[in-house]
Amino acid sequence: MNARVADTVFFLLCLGAVLGNAAFFRARAAAYAEGDSRLLAEADGIIRAFVGWCSALLLVIAAGAALGLTTGPFGTDDPSHFPLATLFDKLYAVAYFGVLARASWWVYAQGGAGVLARHHAMFRLPSSRFFIMLLWAAAMGVLVYGLFARLGYAGKR
Repeated sequence: MNARVADTVFFLLCLGAVLGNAAFFRARAAAYAEGDSRLLAEADGIIRAFVGWCSALLLVIAAGAALGLTTGPFGTDDPSHFPLATLFDKLYAVAYFGVLARASWWVYAQGGAGVLARHHAMFRLPSSRFFIMLLWAAAMGVLVYGLFARLGYAGKR
């Protein structure tokens, strides 16, 4: 299997995982809300935002892989190869981190951590805004480290 097909299939499988998670959380939200339309609407809004942004990113990268516009995760066997080699890769990285920045803005500045803390039972998160913010910061740290690793800067002294 060539790298272009492997990349495309990989990203489409990731899209399937996002949609599967959305269905799982939607079922959990319905059970959690127990008929409270306000709670269900709030949970549904979170799920729709998650699915919308993640699906858009995955569809774009899958199309880029199918058209050969990206080096993708399976595009090279050479670890010294600069992974963001194409203009598409660079623009996609900007869009990806733009979505993460927007989500971070929601968590920290628009009260998203409080919303998630109020509904901690549904999302299986801590009931503390502080710990949700801490978890989000840890997740963003891992993603930034991953970017630096792909760029070849992680672990260098």
